[in-house]
Amino acid sequence: MLAEKANRPHWVVLQPIDKIYRVSQVIRIVESAGFKFELGIGSGYGPPYFYRWEADWMTRFFNAIGLWKLSFHPILVFRKPD
Repeated sequence: MLAEKANRPHWVVLQPIDKIYRVSQVIRIVESAGFKFELGIGSGYGPPYFYRWEADWMTRFFNAIGLWKLSFHPILVFRKPD
């Protein structure tokens, strides 16, 4: 990162959770811990500015056709096998 190379740590505030994962990566990580993926539900399909205009029927439609992986806030449901 440029801030580290220039020895200017105040340029960027790094947080321990500043890592972005793709949905497929999260599923793989959690499954490797012994959980089974059951369901994906999407929420927020447009940029945050447009959330107020995203109607419930639109969200349900996008989920029904399998676009939940493309949502800004996917909800992943896992189950620990017995």
